[in-house]
Amino acid sequence: MIEIEKYPCDDRCEADKREYEHKKDFNSNIDTYKSSLSEEDRKEHNRKYREENDEKNKEFYNKNKEKIKENRRLHYETNKEKVKERCKNTEN
Repeated sequence: MIEIEKYPCDDRCEADKREYEHKKDFNSNIDTYKSSLSEEDRKEHNRKYREENDEKNKEFYNKNKEKIKENRRLHYETNKEKVKERCKNTEN
């Protein structure tokens, strides 16, 4: 780790935001996802991630399709009432 700036801030959130700005400026891809990202920056981060990992994700899904389906089925069976309640709430 290299210190690149002394930055006066009031709390950890401000420090995290400033750190993220530097990572953006230096095109760093190390630990780039922070909870302090603005909604716009988070959407951009997610969009880039999907673009960069689309093929890898499709490949993983195709290799593990049956296992994924079984896990989803088990999750549904275990959480049937919660799932029904959530679906009911989204219809309104």
